[in-house]
Amino acid sequence: MKSRTTIWNLLPVAACILAAEMRAATVKFSLYGAVMLQSEPNPAFARADATLSVEGGGTLSQLAISSGPYYSEAECFDFGTHCDQCDLISPGAYQNVNLECGKRYTLTLWGQACAAGVSAAFSTIPAGHMLEFQDTADYSVSDNKTSVKITSITSKTWKVSLKPKRVHFTTEPVSPDGRSLV
Repeated sequence: MKSRTTIWNLLPVAACILAAEMRAATVKFSLYGAVMLQSEPNPAFARADATLSVEGGGTLSQLAISSGPYYSEAECFDFGTHCDQCDLISPGAYQNVNLECGKRYTLTLWGQACAAGVSAAFSTIPAGHMLEFQDTADYSVSDNKTSVKITSITSKTWKVSLKPKRVHFTTEPVSPDGRSLV
């Protein structure tokens, strides 16, 4: 089956071209959070990863964080050491990535996260632009968000796009501070 480009696929790119001269931006992509500690030393298992890929293309960035020491119930009971079951890793790992306006990227976040969670985040988003995240499991869309999170041993995937912010016009009277006059 051949893939076809429809007018609907081109609308986000057209909006980016019409909204601003900017077609691409360098943003900071980071990974941080609380990773579970294992009951015995095994650094290969106590970790979390975030992969950002170009949809239909290669990997743009792959970040990983891993916990330090291990959790030991016996050592905690006997000596008061290695008692924490989570290792907070902050600031974590980061990399600057170049995102094209209107292009879709795939973000996969997986690992052994504690209840506090492990987050993949974007910062330094240019003025007048926002990120759109679409959850690939339930297809829900979140606009103007900068991070996503997992809170268990799991893998989760989102589609991410850099888009111009939309301006909504209304006939309702609004004061200069954005609050209603009513």
